[in-house]
Amino acid sequence: LKPQPLKDCLHPPIGIASALPSAAMAMELDQVFVIDESPEEALGAAYQKMDAARATGDERGRALSLIKAGEALVLLGQANDAWGSVAEAMSLCSDMKFEEGRAAATNVMAKVSLKKGGDEEDLEEALDSATDALKLFRKLGFRKGEAVALTTLAGVYQASKKAALAIKSAKEALAIFAELGEKRAMAETYDAV
Repeated sequence: LKPQPLKDCLHPPIGIASALPSAAMAMELDQVFVIDESPEEALGAAYQKMDAARATGDERGRALSLIKAGEALVLLGQANDAWGSVAEAMSLCSDMKFEEGRAAATNVMAKVSLKKGGDEEDLEEALDSATDALKLFRKLGFRKGEAVALTTLAGVYQASKKAALAIKSAKEALAIFAELGEKRAMAETYDAV
């Protein structure tokens, strides 16, 4: 590559531009939750973004893609595959000290435990993970994550036959989703409880 005049430095040289992740391909934290799409669409998008992240060395994007894929796999009834995806994401997030990603992965781990949900131990693991995710999202001040974790917690309480706690968590989630203008998430929360 030859030097460029200063005015051209805002645009990467041809050849480098194609190697940079486009805004459309980069996975953002806000997109990690499966809310506005079917599980099949979410899984396809997660794999597409994971490939782009891998090609560009974007470990944060790869972790978020693994989390989204994990949640989609849980929703498709593939708890074991979901666990593998989320465990890899959790490891990446821990290595990078990416706390928001760790919170999102912990939330999906709760869903994996809930989906396995045959015994008290699975429900206890789901409750612990959902509670940990909620605490971490609150500590980080990520309201959408907090609402998603509350929805997960409501599902865990519902599976544990604790209706009052399920309703309380769902109402808190609805209030946050309403505050954020997340109408689709509100509708899904109503359906879940």
